[in-house]
Amino acid sequence: MCTQTAVLVSAFALAMATFCSPARAQTRWPTTPAGDQPIAASVEADRSKREAPSTRPARINELVYANVEGGYETLAISTVTAAGALSARDIRPVSVGTSGGGAFYGVGAGFRLAFFTLGGRVRGAHLSAGDLSTIDGELGARLVFNRFEPYFTFGAGYAKLSALSGEVAGIPNLDIHGYNARAGLGLDYYPDKNFTLGVNVGSDVLVMARSGVDLSTSPEAQARERVKACQAMTDPTQQQQCATSVVHDVEGASAGVAGTFAVTMGVHF
Repeated sequence: MCTQTAVLVSAFALAMATFCSPARAQTRWPTTPAGDQPIAASVEADRSKREAPSTRPARINELVYANVEGGYETLAISTVTAAGALSARDIRPVSVGTSGGGAFYGVGAGFRLAFFTLGGRVRGAHLSAGDLSTIDGELGARLVFNRFEPYFTFGAGYAKLSALSGEVAGIPNLDIHGYNARAGLGLDYYPDKNFTLGVNVGSDVLVMARSGVDLSTSPEAQARERVKACQAMTDPTQQQQCATSVVHDVEGASAGVAGTFAVTMGVHF
């Protein structure tokens, strides 16, 4: 009896071993030729790499830019005008201060090479002291901090002020031209690689006069010297006529400063 039982147990164990061996072989992972890792794991890793979304660049290499700006501008100038009276024979040039403020707009465009920009800018301002416009060449230098860009600008060019109702020194129909020089500081933010939002502040030095006035030296100083020459005339009437002509020739010549604060929007390619 014991012998039969032992034979049956041995036969059962042999059958189980024979059944399990093929199943284990079927569930074993196939390996790569080098035997480093399972082929299925390698396929999953490659699939993950292909499906990983690429990060969109925050910036691009810029070649061309354009922007618009709008904000507030202040103006303070000193203007030459005539003082005294012809009847009192004391016509002379004096300087009168004028200040004002108001809204302004601007448009700029240019080229960029690495950290430097070179372009132009047109601005117009409707101020309580008249209408001021400028057309300038502009050089800029920029610092890059990922999406933020602080920058400096320097410009110079043509300036014009029109005040038709005596806003400047009480002179009617004033229309003067000259030049300006500007320095500015700003900050741009790139919410997109081709688009910026920003702010800037700037200051202009302005020198303007009517046509024919020499702006290389002070128009008021020039007028005073010419009035002295008029006083050398022996005829008092001719003296006053000469002095009046001299003073009115330089009347309206102005020098001063302007300051701006603006919000900007730009595109970059």
